[in-house]
Amino acid sequence: MSEVTENNEAHNPRYIAYLCSPTTELRGSKQSTSGACMKWAVRRSKTPVGGWKYKMQMKCPHCGNRPRVAEHEVFIFDQKSTAQQFIDRQESEAGRMLEPNSEEWF
Repeated sequence: MSEVTENNEAHNPRYIAYLCSPTTELRGSKQSTSGACMKWAVRRSKTPVGGWKYKMQMKCPHCGNRPRVAEHEVFIFDQKSTAQQFIDRQESEAGRMLEPNSEEWF
């Protein structure tokens, strides 16, 4: 009975948060490696994550860029809401760093 539980856990979907980044590979009709919007996105997947050869194809919902990301470039969550909260926090931190506060500057 424990095997069934472990099998079900292995096939549960995971939500993968990733940053749309420039790709170094040209695929299909793409003629350029630029065009990444540098925004966070979430992808749902049942594919196991890990291994030294792990690369997963993503497709950014914002710009259509299709980067391949490695295990160390993604954040994995069990629930979509948790992944979305992570993305919201990352975007707010990035926005805060880009907009200097006049009181913080010397």
